[in-house]
Amino acid sequence: MQQENIGDTNFDKQFKQIEKLTWLPWVGKDYSILPTNRKLLLVAESNYDWHEEGSVDDLADSNFTRWIINHDGIEGSDFYRRIMRNIEKALFNDNPRKEQKIKLWESVGYYNIVQRYMETPNHRPTYDDFSIGWDTFFKIIGILQPEYCLFCGVTASNSFQAFEKNSFNADNIQCLDKVDNVYPRIAKVTSKEGHTTKLVFIKHPSKYFSWESWAEFIEQQMGEYTAWLRKN
Repeated sequence: MQQENIGDTNFDKQFKQIEKLTWLPWVGKDYSILPTNRKLLLVAESNYDWHEEGSVDDLADSNFTRWIINHDGIEGSDFYRRIMRNIEKALFNDNPRKEQKIKLWESVGYYNIVQRYMETPNHRPTYDDFSIGWDTFFKIIGILQPEYCLFCGVTASNSFQAFEKNSFNADNIQCLDKVDNVYPRIAKVTSKEGHTTKLVFIKHPSKYFSWESWAEFIEQQMGEYTAWLRKN
């Protein structure tokens, strides 16, 4: 696994204190210098073993997530092409140029809420996987303090209760009108220091994903962020 660019590692000392964090989150090199209202954490669901030579070794590497973002997000390869490309299109409401893609990935945080890999793409995380994932999630946002968290999938919202263990206050999950055959959800969480983060749950951006529909929804929920991202 090549690791020429693993992003900003200045948070690693804090990340490594999180007991159940298998893969270190990607943090783009520009994330720390952005104003609060431009800080976005993308939260994917799970990784899986693609059963090629070296796949298990790659998945055992704590920098696996960072390799994925550099390899497919910034360099634009085809490892997770459909998911990454749909995320980009939904955020830009367009098929972005290469320099726009780089602007996105160098400015966001990204990690998977489920911190164990699935044996195949057909396997699904359990309820317990997501419950454990929420505990880790609140530790991560306590470190990164994003303004927005965009969840790539709505399943995690079904086990949203871990904030009680992490000194966060939270609104109840709000289920909104259906978009692209899925009911999106939103919530807000506030740390004991007073920082508020908005959570936005959308359809998993894999197959049968209407990025045009979700681009409109994301703009409604994160308009200040998308206005900045789509500028120039």
